[in-house]
Amino acid sequence: RESRPAPAHWPVEVLLFGGSDLESLRQSLSAARGDLLDGGQLSALASKRPALNSVHRAGLVATSADEAVARIDRIIAAIENGKDRLRSPDGTILGVPVEDPRVGFLCPGEGSQRPGMFQDLAACLPSVEDWFVELDSTLLAADVQPMTSKMWSQPLAPTDPSELSGVFGGTQSLAVASVASADTLARLGVAPSAVLGQSSGEFAAGVISGAVSGMRTDELMPAIARVTEVQVAAAQRFPLPPGATFAINGRTVDDVRGVVEQTPTAVITNVNAPSVCVVWVADAHREEFLAAVRAPGTVIGELPFTLAYHTEAFTPRAEMMREAYQDIDVRRAQLPWYSCSTTERVDADADSIRDLLAEQWWKPVDFAATITRMVEEQALTCLVEVGPGTMLGACSTDVLRGT
Repeated sequence: RESRPAPAHWPVEVLLFGGSDLESLRQSLSAARGDLLDGGQLSALASKRPALNSVHRAGLVATSADEAVARIDRIIAAIENGKDRLRSPDGTILGVPVEDPRVGFLCPGEGSQRPGMFQDLAACLPSVEDWFVELDSTLLAADVQPMTSKMWSQPLAPTDPSELSGVFGGTQSLAVASVASADTLARLGVAPSAVLGQSSGEFAAGVISGAVSGMRTDELMPAIARVTEVQVAAAQRFPLPPGATFAINGRTVDDVRGVVEQTPTAVITNVNAPSVCVVWVADAHREEFLAAVRAPGTVIGELPFTLAYHTEAFTPRAEMMREAYQDIDVRRAQLPWYSCSTTERVDADADSIRDLLAEQWWKPVDFAATITRMVEEQALTCLVEVGPGTMLGACSTDVLRGT
């Protein structure tokens, strides 16, 4: 770290705007747009902050002046069309401040990893880099290849996304990404009122809730080391059937369930929104399933992992994982924690939490029902996906539309 030059500026900037009414906000956005078109620096504009008493506010995330101008144009168009609210997964927002905001953290599971994840953040924040450096050391001690060399590959030799998934470092790096995000937000004064765990993100949710291990590297890394040791042994002892995992978008879950019931080995593993679900199917029936599920308006994406997560095939490995969780410090959650494997709040003793962590590997996931319950019961006003992607945020918007 000492030999590496510090970045001159953030590679991604957050721009915030405010106004006493929508017209004054529009004027502020138009002025910023003009500055950028005249060659103004994105970093200089990002250093400005709206008045704390601004009634109407807008914000966006951008990597370049052109991107910022395009997103400013979208906000201006919304205002000119009579809208006072806008929310997009890319970080473009328009709205009014919320008094006493209640924030929910969403910890994602497999499939949200991507090449380059957290690379910019680690370059700018040593505290974030420390989390991944410690993870690399922990994985090396378990004879598992470090993850940063895969995550932070060079542009001319990008990593295959499939190399970032799986139990040989993939789920571990995802847990660290969520915990590092929560740690960074805590340093900025953002504290969650509740936390949700989706799929393998359950472990990170347990950590953030105060139920599992701890939020320091010297507390968390021994727990990850033990989990990794058992995961490696379980993978060697219980090989899984070859298969593929598909995200199905644009067909109702009931429609997809009808196809699954007619396709041998096919299982709906995740329900993320009314028309978004995930299906695992064995290779032998892959083409049969794809032919049956295709329909006008349906988008099918193959996810970069093949393990039969959230199916009965994973049960033997999950039972072995119970051994690892027995050796980890676990206590009642100090923060409301919701599990997508039960769709309920985790209000249980240590042994029951260990059971949940083990069983979530083979139980199906229902994010849609869980996020609905958590938002309602905890009266949440804002959701933050603490991880490398935006899928849960987008699904939350779909699930909670109109509420």
